[in-house]
Amino acid sequence: MKPFFCDKGYDYLLGKVIGLVLIITRFLGCASKRYAKQGMKFEQTGLWEMAAEAYVNSLMACGDNVDAIIGLKRSGNRVLDDRSRYIVKAYENDDLKQVVYFYLDAVKFKNLASGLGVELSVSNLATESFIDAQPRYIENLYAEAARLLEEEKFRQAEVLFTEITLLQPDYGDVADKLMVSKLEPLYRRVSDF
Repeated sequence: MKPFFCDKGYDYLLGKVIGLVLIITRFLGCASKRYAKQGMKFEQTGLWEMAAEAYVNSLMACGDNVDAIIGLKRSGNRVLDDRSRYIVKAYENDDLKQVVYFYLDAVKFKNLASGLGVELSVSNLATESFIDAQPRYIENLYAEAARLLEEEKFRQAEVLFTEITLLQPDYGDVADKLMVSKLEPLYRRVSDF
């Protein structure tokens, strides 16, 4: 007995599904090769970030493209080396915010590559700079946010407390102070009525 959704039978339906899967697979394979070639062109001109992005796109389309794996390893290492230099330079200039955010960006890129099967690493000096800079940056943010809260600049304090919770959710009483910065203006508006 034929199913109600296919008058021609299971074999016909199965053939159509297999054909569709083959077309999609071929399309993804072509996209992967196209992105890998694009990555190689970017590498030749020294555009390492763009090359790495093209290789990532290639591996997302087809995870077993050997050229893309090799290219991401090569260009990804260059990208992380450049980012590590930015981190160390920011640390030397005592720009704690840049150290923290450049490092988090580098780790995000490293984790993306790792998820695609390519292991990269951030330099030890950049990691040490981050480990020293992050607590100092958070302390500075907290002090500024507490001052703003004391001055009843609730919205500005809320922005800083939110940033702290994103960087280190369990930092001191930041969760409580964040709630105060959010709720105190509402309480005052309601109590004025």
